[in-house]
Amino acid sequence: MTTVLIADDQPLQRFGFRMLLESQDDITVLGEASNGGEAIR
Repeated sequence: MTTVLIADDQPLQRFGFRMLLESQDDITVLGEASNGGEAIR
């Protein structure tokens, strides 16, 4: 199982990545961040 956090400043881009990644059985999306600082917190 692979877990990921999506970080991108474009909300629509994050949405697209989330939909693509969540369609895979072996990937879990832990959350989203709009920038690097938010991702680290």
